[in-house]
Amino acid sequence: ALGAAGNAWITSAVYQTLIGVVDDGLDPGEALALPRFLVGGPAAGPDGVRRRVIQYERGFNPEVVRDLQRRGHIMRPISLNGELRMGYGAAALVRGGRAIAGADPRRSGAAGEIR
Repeated sequence: ALGAAGNAWITSAVYQTLIGVVDDGLDPGEALALPRFLVGGPAAGPDGVRRRVIQYERGFNPEVVRDLQRRGHIMRPISLNGELRMGYGAAALVRGGRAIAGADPRRSGAAGEIR
């Protein structure tokens, strides 16, 4: 089970957390802690051509950011971790008969196991 709050960031937060658990084998807490990004609508670049805007949190490899810029994307870093638009999430996973839960570290709170 996985969910998030945070307007436009909800879908990307849920998707990125799901990918972290399914593809990378992370537990819910680890996946929720991954840096987030949001691909937005087009905006005019310095040359006047409309390009995609990608907002991103600290934690991404700087070479990846530069590569995306070279490909024409407009990269906009988010100034503060945990700004009120981040898609705050919570997740629970049942694996091997054990419930594992995670709470987004961008907000106060915790997740635990009920026995």
